[in-house]
Amino acid sequence: MGDTRYINFNNAGPSSGVAVCDDCVKVFFEIKRDHKWNYVIYKITDDLKNIVVEERGGTHKTYQDFVNKLKEAEKKGQCRYGLFDVKFSCNDIHSEKLAFFIWNPDTASIRQKMIYSTSVKALKQRFNGLHIVIQCNDETDLALSHVFEKCSAKYV
Repeated sequence: MGDTRYINFNNAGPSSGVAVCDDCVKVFFEIKRDHKWNYVIYKITDDLKNIVVEERGGTHKTYQDFVNKLKEAEKKGQCRYGLFDVKFSCNDIHSEKLAFFIWNPDTASIRQKMIYSTSVKALKQRFNGLHIVIQCNDETDLALSHVFEKCSAKYV
């Protein structure tokens, strides 16, 4: 009858084959559960095989420190993933949301954009309980007002 091929639709979509290191998940729970860090930045290794922790921002670090680190990667034509523990008030309700950032700047190389776009699913699957996912391509997307808007959407 000829050649029969089967297509698996369970994991539809492209996959990069980039692995998520266990330390990434460990640090995710340190920020989510223990509030040990204000932010964490993740990167894909130069050999394009693993997602690793690039930096942990202690509780004394600010959102601007986080943004500055993302912009450093942009200067190299690179993308990044990040987590930031967003604390805010809306209608006298104090809240906290863990925001996951996909920093895919317009100035990054096509190769970087493609590998980060196809690898994000594996990372998000390992991060159980993400509240907010924010795709950022430029400074406007990184504006703190934009982040607060995303985080407080259910309170408005």
